[in-house]
Amino acid sequence: MASQFQTSSSNAARVQQFVDALNEVYMRKKGYGVYAFLTPMAVMRLFNQFIVLKISEKEFTRPHIKLL
Repeated sequence: MASQFQTSSSNAARVQQFVDALNEVYMRKKGYGVYAFLTPMAVMRLFNQFIVLKISEKEFTRPHIKLL
C-alpha cells in the first residue's frame, strides 16, 4: 500500500513538473499561463504524449514555442 502511494506521489510530482515547464513557455510567449489557453484535459493529453516520447520537458515544449 505504501509503495502505491509513493508511485502516485511521484506521478503527481512528474505531472506538476511538466505543467510548470509548459506554463513557463506560455507565460514567456503569451503573458498568461497554459490554462488560459488549454483545458486541464488538453494539458493531460499533452502530458501523456510527453510520457510516451520519453524526452525532456524542454524538448517537448520546443515545438509548442514555435506554434505560439
